Amino acid sequence: MYKYTCVMCKSKEHTAFIPRKSDYVCSQCKSKRNKANKKARSGTQALKTKLLVIRGNACEICSIPSKNLIIHHKTPVSQGGKTTDENTQLVCNSCHQELHKKSASLAWKGHTIMSK
Repeated sequence: MYKYTCVMCKSKEHTAFIPRKSDYVCSQCKSKRNKANKKARSGTQALKTKLLVIRGNACEICSIPSKNLIIHHKTPVSQGGKTTDENTQLVCNSCHQELHKKSASLAWKGHTIMSK
């Protein structure tokens, strides 16, 4: 067993696996964070419909029209980002994957790619 300190509540917890020390979160904080993330994401379908009307049906990065656009949070919900017009953008699956890979090729429109 390994002993790690939670980065959120600073409690120490034993675990059978070796997490990255810099971002270990205990089971209680994980549960609280998951509940908060779920609550923050509520209303996503209504927002997507609104964004499609306002911004159109093309990816906001590559401008290719698509029927399957994904809502991407510029500031991740896990880092306190809200599900609002200002913090979201409609992107195609390819661009969404690249955003999460933090690809250098996507230095788009002056936005920064947030770390996880």
